[in-house]
Amino acid sequence: MAPANRRPPLFGWLLALGVLLAACSGPVRPLGPTPATAPVAAPTLPPVPPGAMPADVPDTGWVSVAQGVERRRMLVTPPHAPDRLAPIHIARFDPAHTAFQVGYAPADPHLLSEWCNTGNPLAVINGGFFDEGYRSTALVIQDGVPSGSSYEGQGGMFAIDVAGVLSLRHLADQPYRPDEPLLEALQGWPMLVKPGSVLAYINPADSERARRSVIALDQAGRVLLIIAPTSDFTLQGLAQWLLMSDLAISSALNLDGGSSSGFCLNTPAYRERIDAFVPLPLVLLVVPR
Repeated sequence: MAPANRRPPLFGWLLALGVLLAACSGPVRPLGPTPATAPVAAPTLPPVPPGAMPADVPDTGWVSVAQGVERRRMLVTPPHAPDRLAPIHIARFDPAHTAFQVGYAPADPHLLSEWCNTGNPLAVINGGFFDEGYRSTALVIQDGVPSGSSYEGQGGMFAIDVAGVLSLRHLADQPYRPDEPLLEALQGWPMLVKPGSVLAYINPADSERARRSVIALDQAGRVLLIIAPTSDFTLQGLAQWLLMSDLAISSALNLDGGSSSGFCLNTPAYRERIDAFVPLPLVLLVVPR
């Protein structure tokens, strides 16, 4: 005797025919690429107004936020971390409309917010390295008064002379002379790009990634303050990226990175702050001319 749950063969043929008819009555897909493989036009990014720069915009482009002051934010791929997208914050200053002053207070280091809120500077960035007593490990010149000793070798120096002329030089090629008529100066290490857009820092064994702060001059003589606020760049990777970028870098100097990296921009049109994690005895301030 056949099992009680076995259906006659005709029932199976009818069921198969019903499934086939249902499949044929569904929507008909057009010939050609499916939606998953069809080419998609790249999105057009709208202009981003000052004060409204979302973090996911790959490149805001240069945005004017004051006379002689421009702002830009980018998401870039570091040369040594091709699987990452790292944020870069840049402010660019025209020396015809802005001036630069060194802030140095080893006996009373300030939080970045305090530096930013004192005297209404247009911008502030952390300076060079300092020791546990908040003393600069290199030469500092503030309002014509020098303190400390100059770096030699791979160090670099950003300076303004008494005539207001800016320079950013490699100390191995152009050492500091005590008789120079400098009004403001601070030093950092290492030099990333030598004057003339020449790669200055080459260390294939460099693998340490950290937050980075950079001061640079471009080929038009403008000053760039650059912050990489995440731990994605090695020093060599940052030097290489600066030269590969469209920033037209002529020279660039590494400042104190890691927990000391900090930056603020204060203009009527745009305000931004990237806090350092420690008090800062040494900063560079940008003020209106």
